[in-house]
Amino acid sequence: MWITGAGQADWFFVLAYTDKSAGYKGMSAFIVESSWDGVSLGKKETNMGQRASDTPAVIFEDVHVPVENLIGGVEGAGWFNAMKAFDLSRPNVAAQAVGCSRAAYEYASNMPMSAKPSARNCMNIKQFNSCWPI
Repeated sequence: MWITGAGQADWFFVLAYTDKSAGYKGMSAFIVESSWDGVSLGKKETNMGQRASDTPAVIFEDVHVPVENLIGGVEGAGWFNAMKAFDLSRPNVAAQAVGCSRAAYEYASNMPMSAKPSARNCMNIKQFNSCWPI
């Protein structure tokens, strides 16, 4: 599992099955503190677009979560709460994707055309990365 910003977080929003037989309706949402026994961070992943974002693996080993950390106090509502959060965050992610694709298109449109196309011309990574609004 990876959590954006996990390296700086004091706590995590975690979905876990409390009734696996119920499928997604058996998922509950919890607050898990990063300092608890059994919570550790793994390798930091390299992000393609949001490179300033710290996204390490989060490892849970025999972590015991108290019942008062159940979000909303109702088991089985975790998936629905997560989807509500996505309703708010997805437009922002889409706007970033549109901005990145526009920048890539403009960069590619302004590249000099040569008689012999070359992968080196199209994939100058340093120049390409510098045009991404991050």
